Parts: sequence; C-alpha cells; structure tokens
Amino acid sequence: MDRDLLYELLDDVIDQLADGRIAKDEAQLLMRTTIAGKMRSMWQCRDCNTIFVHEGYATIHSYAPDDGNDANPVFHGK
Repeated sequence: MDRDLLYELLDDVIDQLADGRIAKDEAQLLMRTTIAGKMRSMWQCRDCNTIFVHEGYATIHSYAPDDGNDANPVFHGK
C-alpha cells in the first residue's frame, strides 16, 4: 500500500467537503471506500500459524512457516 497516496486521497475528500463541493454523507462514503480499497484482510491459523492474505475478490495467498511447527503467533491476541 502506498501510504502517501492514501493520505493524498483522504486530503482531497476533506478539501472537497471543506469547499462545499460535497456533503458530509458523501465525504464519509468516499473516505470509507478509499480506505477499504487500499486494505487487505489478513488472518493467521491458530493451529498451524499459516498466514492468509485476502487480495481482491477471490484471491487468497497463504504463507506457511518453514518447519510447520513455528510457534510465532504473529496475529494472535493475548
């Protein structure tokens, strides 16, 4: 993700709202769709520690630990 591009896109929405070119509800929708369009869902299997990355509509990438028993729970909560 290009963080600077995301910030520029969000700044543009704020400018449009401040200038009265769009309404508050339009700005909220634009902000949400802009952020959602730049994000990926990621999760980790608690059993095997494989990391899954959802990219696009039907593409899921997986990254499994080298030895299959890696005890490094990257995304697990406490």
